[in-house]
Amino acid sequence: MKMYSWNVNGLNSCIEKGFFSFFNSSDADFFCIQETKYQEVLPSLPGYYQFWNFCSKKGYSGTAIFTKHKPLSVSYNIGNDDFDVEGRIITLEYNSFFLVTVYVPNSQLGISRINYRMEWDELFIDYISNLNNIKPVIICGDFNIAFSELDVCHSITSSLEFIDDQRIEFENLLNVGFIDSYRYFYPNVGNSFTWWNVGKDSKANNIGWRLDYFLVSDFLEDKILDAHIHSQVDCSDHCPISLDINILEVDL
Repeated sequence: MKMYSWNVNGLNSCIEKGFFSFFNSSDADFFCIQETKYQEVLPSLPGYYQFWNFCSKKGYSGTAIFTKHKPLSVSYNIGNDDFDVEGRIITLEYNSFFLVTVYVPNSQLGISRINYRMEWDELFIDYISNLNNIKPVIICGDFNIAFSELDVCHSITSSLEFIDDQRIEFENLLNVGFIDSYRYFYPNVGNSFTWWNVGKDSKANNIGWRLDYFLVSDFLEDKILDAHIHSQVDCSDHCPISLDINILEVDL
């Protein structure tokens, strides 16, 4: 099974830059996107079911999942009115697992939204823990955090994506029973980033952050086969990531 995740930073713009070329070549079983900045479903996506969570604010946030496999159920958000207006979470349920795509809030310049972010993290951990008590969970998306020093260019460890409190919250999520799939296979590989600042030659010089993750429930450890960062794809300020996992179609 092939799963992909990508913060497209505006789907319209990403489509203009070649989104569908990569999407079609991926032949993904599941293709999750974040920061869609979109307000309507795509008119046609042959072979795929579409699930969208739109932000109430036009041109901001939003998530979507395209999948070949019809889910048992679909749910949106985390059930809190203060945090459910920006279209940040979609959960698909299958026989043997949940798939969750997430676009975690950014603390923003001057960490003006740090309290919102920290409270959101706590609610998200509770939400995921409850799901994981029912059946295994696969989480993918933009977490807006570089967890370790390997996940950020050495010259920018003071950035807002490397705030200690946020890194602790991410570790708390891992500690409730999740594996960072990329680090599982590549524990010591540095300079493998998924986001580069636009307009500053950051990508050309590989001055980046690894902000995008596939987190897999410990219960599925023996099912994960490999994880990839597709840094050659330039349609967004983020690049796609993917997970190869041995979940048979008969289990879906």
